[in-house]
Amino acid sequence: MAVRNMDAIERQGKMIAEQRANERKMREDGFWQRVNTIRACHDDAVDFIDTVDALAKNGLCGRFDEWMKQQNVTFEGYRGLIRVCCLSGRKESALVGYYPKKDEVHFGWNGYGMGESYDVSVPGQNADYVIHSRLAHNNYDEGLTKLATRLQPFLKAFFEWVKTI
Repeated sequence: MAVRNMDAIERQGKMIAEQRANERKMREDGFWQRVNTIRACHDDAVDFIDTVDALAKNGLCGRFDEWMKQQNVTFEGYRGLIRVCCLSGRKESALVGYYPKKDEVHFGWNGYGMGESYDVSVPGQNADYVIHSRLAHNNYDEGLTKLATRLQPFLKAFFEWVKTI
């Protein structure tokens, strides 16, 4: 027996492999572009954390809480995490956040009594798994985009608000 039209089979196989490699690279590039956009806010985000601590120490938590109710971003002061949450169903939610003091982007999911958590700062570590296996699930992609587009405007608005105190 002989394989017929082997040249065409190999050519098609090579095209499919190249297409998959290109899609993988585009997914990685898009991921790291958004992570780097978030990490570019590092200095302002650290200042935000420190300013919130100063507000708390000076009895202004209530005013800060009132201001935060109007925002599209959440702050978990006890952990130093700035995050967005994306509900993916009644019993599950995904969050993407930024730990400025560690300069890490955090991915977390809770639902149905289970959870997962990944911190990403540089290529490698959990990044490949998050990019290629988890990003499409649990609304991580949506959350990453939201945080990348909303973090700097949030920080700018916060510092403008602080000037009014």
